[in-house]
Amino acid sequence: MSYSPVVDEVAVASAAIGLLTRDVGLAGTIWRDPVTDFARKKNETVSVYLPAYAVANKRSLRANATRVRTALKERKVDVVLENDLQVDVPLTDENQTLDTRSIVTDVSAPSIGAIVRAYDEEVADVMQSTDTESAIDWDESDGGAYATLVDADLALTDHQVPATGRHLLVGTNRVRQLRNENLLVAANTSGSTQALRNGDLGAVAGFERVMTSPFIDPDFAIAYHTTAWALCSRAPVVPDGVAWGNVQSSNGFAIRVMQHLTQDDQKDLLNIVFHDSWFGISPVTDDGAINENGVFI
Repeated sequence: MSYSPVVDEVAVASAAIGLLTRDVGLAGTIWRDPVTDFARKKNETVSVYLPAYAVANKRSLRANATRVRTALKERKVDVVLENDLQVDVPLTDENQTLDTRSIVTDVSAPSIGAIVRAYDEEVADVMQSTDTESAIDWDESDGGAYATLVDADLALTDHQVPATGRHLLVGTNRVRQLRNENLLVAANTSGSTQALRNGDLGAVAGFERVMTSPFIDPDFAIAYHTTAWALCSRAPVVPDGVAWGNVQSSNGFAIRVMQHLTQDDQKDLLNIVFHDSWFGISPVTDDGAINENGVFI
């Protein structure tokens, strides 16, 4: 059965962004800016401002104490839009007539799967290369894995990291030790296929998500908050002259899907289905320092 020659480009692009936002793993755990405008910015660089924070001042009642004015601290991070994740699929007349039943399921779905994996690989690379201010030794003794997670969660509390939005990324060697301690709920009994899809091992020791990834070192582990890195995702415009195309964005991600007719080396007709998602990632630093007691001020 061949697919219909009439293509609903909005439906195709909507399905693509739905697949992207549903299946993405690590990239879905960090801050994503959905509104930043990269147009006419020098070197495609913009400043992203994460939610502001402040320290409250205390004064005694009836003491006629002077009021103190407090400036809100916004975490500013520069993000460079410098990478294009793209999958261009060539379709011959034979492919379209005899092999392809649906652009969405047979072309876009595997293409978006490749982009999802690329997003997570890029985020994993950034996480592993980011310099951190503090480190905890992983306890490899019997029962030590869970104790390490507890220590990491308490360290985040000492660093005044919000209790919600905490995540833990661990390599496969660390996962093996945790599973052997029977302290993680098996993904296949969690009642959620999302857990299996995203490498999510469940919530434990104060972390909303304990995740693993094939893109990190087996012995790597990092505890972090959603706002530890900022990711900006954009999609290029659909140029005039293509057969069809559409841009969709959702949940901080964006993608363009379009098709254009060209010729192969033998001058036969060739349809190219393009998938593009531009992005940039940067770590976020806070205004403050860790004191002698290991507490962030």
